[in-house]
Amino acid sequence: ALQERLVALVGKINEREEAEKTESAEARQAALEAREAIVSEAEAIVARDDSAIHWKNSHSRMNELFDEWKKTQREHHLPKSVEDDLWKRFRAARTTFDRRRRAHFSQLDEKNAKAKRVKEALIAEAEALSTSTDWAETAAKYRTLMDQWKAAPRGGRKEDDALWARFR
Repeated sequence: ALQERLVALVGKINEREEAEKTESAEARQAALEAREAIVSEAEAIVARDDSAIHWKNSHSRMNELFDEWKKTQREHHLPKSVEDDLWKRFRAARTTFDRRRRAHFSQLDEKNAKAKRVKEALIAEAEALSTSTDWAETAAKYRTLMDQWKAAPRGGRKEDDALWARFR
């Protein structure tokens, strides 16, 4: 009877071992698919044209993807070679995105600074005219300044509104 019970237990142990192997393989496959999805989404974000990227939302999404990466990494370990290859792709996508994002905002800052300089010059001219008593000539010059203001590049909204208040 003991021998039969032992044989039955060995059979159950073998069944459970096979089930655990299957579960482990499925978990590894799911982890691989999850990380592949993270890397693919990061690469898709980077593949977009700079003019089509909403930088704030994309930056948030890249941070979320990085958090997801860390979470899946803690939960399931993949073979080192697979893990390293996926990490290199993900890191390259993040680095490229960050470099392009910094370049975009640097160009935006330069554009806003240029717009501010142009509008500051127009404000200086308008302030110089503010004490003039030659009404006809001053009104004509103000119209010219207003046309130049309209033609000037736009800057940041807050800054533009403050400059406009000074100009007006």
